[in-house]
Amino acid sequence: MSSIKYIPAIDGLRAIAVLSVILFHAFPQFVPGGYIGVDIFFVISGYLITNIIFTQASNGRFSFKDFYARRIRRIFPALIVVLIVAYALGWFVMLADEFKQLGKHIGAGAGFIANWAYWLESGYFDELHELKPLLNLWSLGVEEQFYIFWPCIILFLLKFKQNLRGALFLLVGTSFLINILLIKDHQSATFYLPFSRFWELGLGGILALEKDAINKWNINSLSIFIIGAVAICVPMFFLSPQSLFPGWAALTPVLGTAFILSSIHRGGFGNSLLSNKVLVYLGLISYPLYLWHWPVFSFSRLMKGAPLSLLESAALLLTSVFLAFLTYFLLEKRVRHQGVKTVVVLCVLLGAIGFQGWNTFARGGLEYRLRKTIQIPAEQKRDFIKWEDKGMLPKGDCDPGFIYPEAHVCAQSNWEKGADIVVVGDSHAFSAYWGIAKAYENNHVVKLLGQGGCIPFLEGGSFGIYSSCTENINAQLAWIANNSDVKTVFIIHRNRILSSDDQRSQLMASTKKTFDLLLGSGKRVIYVYSVPELDFEPRLCVGELPLGRKNPVDSCNYPLARELDRYSNYRKTVKEVLSQYPSISTFDPSDVLCKDGICKAVIEDRVMYTDSNHLSESGSSLQGAAIKKQLPLR
Repeated sequence: MSSIKYIPAIDGLRAIAVLSVILFHAFPQFVPGGYIGVDIFFVISGYLITNIIFTQASNGRFSFKDFYARRIRRIFPALIVVLIVAYALGWFVMLADEFKQLGKHIGAGAGFIANWAYWLESGYFDELHELKPLLNLWSLGVEEQFYIFWPCIILFLLKFKQNLRGALFLLVGTSFLINILLIKDHQSATFYLPFSRFWELGLGGILALEKDAINKWNINSLSIFIIGAVAICVPMFFLSPQSLFPGWAALTPVLGTAFILSSIHRGGFGNSLLSNKVLVYLGLISYPLYLWHWPVFSFSRLMKGAPLSLLESAALLLTSVFLAFLTYFLLEKRVRHQGVKTVVVLCVLLGAIGFQGWNTFARGGLEYRLRKTIQIPAEQKRDFIKWEDKGMLPKGDCDPGFIYPEAHVCAQSNWEKGADIVVVGDSHAFSAYWGIAKAYENNHVVKLLGQGGCIPFLEGGSFGIYSSCTENINAQLAWIANNSDVKTVFIIHRNRILSSDDQRSQLMASTKKTFDLLLGSGKRVIYVYSVPELDFEPRLCVGELPLGRKNPVDSCNYPLARELDRYSNYRKTVKEVLSQYPSISTFDPSDVLCKDGICKAVIEDRVMYTDSNHLSESGSSLQGAAIKKQLPLR
C-alpha cells in the first residue's frame, strides 16, 4: 500500500458532507435528504482511518498509544468547548427538565455513547428535537465505537496472517444485512446503533485497502466521479425525514462516496473540482462546524419559541461557520501536535464536563437555578411534579402490574376487592389511569396493566421499544380474559407512525386478535384514542420564563387538524378495524382538550400535560370525568 499523504480533495468531499447536513438543518424544505451527509462522513472516516492503520501496521510502526493520542487531540478540544458552552447556555435558559436532559446528553456525549442514549429516547419516548441541542453527537458516538474495534480487528487478522480482505468483506456484509433486516420494525435502532452503521465505515476501509488495485482498472475517472456525484446528490433532494432510513436508501450515497473517493486517486476533473480552495477550507473546519451548527440552531429555536425564518437560519449558518473558524484556528491547530501532557489534560477536562452533565441529570436539572426568575402558581406546579414524587407511582411485586423499565407499578383503586375495570396500555394508559380511577372510584375498582413503550395488542411487539413487549402484553391480556371479575377494559396507548403497508397489516391483525380475545371472554371493551400531542414544552405556557425565553407564538393553542393530519394513517387503520366491532365503545380526548377544533395545553388555568404527550394530573382528571359522563358503567 502506498504511503500516507494529504489529499486536498478529500477535505473538499468533507465540505460536501457537512454542507449537506447543515443545509438540511437550516433549510429542510430545500434539502430534505441532506442528512445523508453523515453517511458521507462515515465512509470518509473509514477510508482514512483504515489507510492509517494498515500502512503503519504493514511497516511495523502502528502503536495503539499513538493512534488514540492522535484521536484525542483531534476530537476532544472542539468537543470540550461545545459541551461547556452548551452547558453554560442551558444553565441560564433551560427549564429544569430540559436542563436535566441536556446534562444526560452531555454525559453521554463525553462518554461517546450519545447514539445509545438517543436510541433509548427515540420513537415512543422521544421529545422535541429543539430540546436536544447535542443531538448531532450521535454520529460521533458511532465513529468512536468503530475506532475502538476496527484497529483491533485489522491487527489481529494481520498478525495471524488471516484473509484480511475476506474477513472485512464478511463483517461489512453482516452489518449491512443487520441494517436491512432491522429497518422496517426497528428503525430507531437501525439509525442510531453501531452494528447497523459499521458497514458504511467498513466499506470506506475496504476501499482504502483496494485503492491501488482499483486504480489499475481501465475505467475513466470522470465517469466514476459523475456516477458518484449523482448517487450523492439525488438522495439529498429526493429523500426526506419520513423516508425509511438507513436501510437500502443509505446504499446509494454510501456507494456514491466510495465512487468519488476512488476517482480522486485517479486525478482528473473530480479531483480538481474538490480541491477548490473554498471547499478545502470548509473541509478543514468541517468537524467543528458539524459540532457547532446544531447547538446554534437548537438554542436559537429554544429561545425564540417558534420556527426560524429563512433569514434567521441563514444568519445562524454563518454564525456556525464563524465559530468553527475560531475553534479550528485558535484551538484545534494548536493542540493537534502537542505531547502526552496535553492528552492527559484533555481527558481530564472531558471527564469533568461529562461528570458534571451526569450530576446535573441525577439532581433533576438543578431547579434551584430558576427559583428567583420563575414563579408558577402552586396548583399549576403540581401538574409538573412527577407521579412518583406525589406518591402516585406505587411500586411492588404485584402480578400482574404495570411495567416500567425502572419500576413495577402496583396501581389499583381498592386492593380489598377484585378489580372490575382494567386500564391497559403504555405510559399514556398510566397517565390516564388516575383520572379514570378517580371518576369511577365510588362504584368500581380500577386496575392498571400494561408496559411503558409497548402497544397493548396481542403479538404487537414490533410496535414497542422493548424485546419483552410481546411476552408481557400477551400474558397480561390473557390474565384479563381469564379473570371473571373484570367486566370492562379500557385500551389506551400513544399513536404510532405506520411507515409501510406491512406495518399497517400487522397492526390490524394484532388489534383484531386482541378485540376477539376480550370480546370472546365477555368483556366490555372501550378504546380511547391517543391524546393530541404538543409541539412544544407545556411549561412554556405558564409562569415566567428563563433569561430571554419567549412563549411559542400562539402554540399553546393549536389546531386539531394538525394533530389529525400527523397520525391520519394510524387513526384510519384503527377506525377501519373498529368498524368491524360495533360493540366496542370509543372515546376521543380531543373532544375535551380541543373544543371547537382548537387544542389547549392550559384549560381554566390548569395544565393538561406534563410534557409534550402525557396528560398531567389535571388533564387526567378532566379526561376521566368526561369518559364517565360519556360512558357510564353500572
